[in-house]
Amino acid sequence: MACEDGQEGHLQQLAKDLDDRIVALRGQFGEIGDARLTVMAALTVCDELLDTGQRIRALEEELETLR
Repeated sequence: MACEDGQEGHLQQLAKDLDDRIVALRGQFGEIGDARLTVMAALTVCDELLDTGQRIRALEEELETLR
């Protein structure tokens, strides 16, 4: 996979994180297919991203009321 110069380490860390998630899911659900495990891992990441965005917005609103 291509990336900008200097971003190789970051890309490798992202790939490792995704692989770790897939390995964990494989441990939970067994061999249900690489594509299925990859989609499940991606959905997990998306869920975490959505939750984090909501928490950030709530904290921004709280900060605004404290000003």
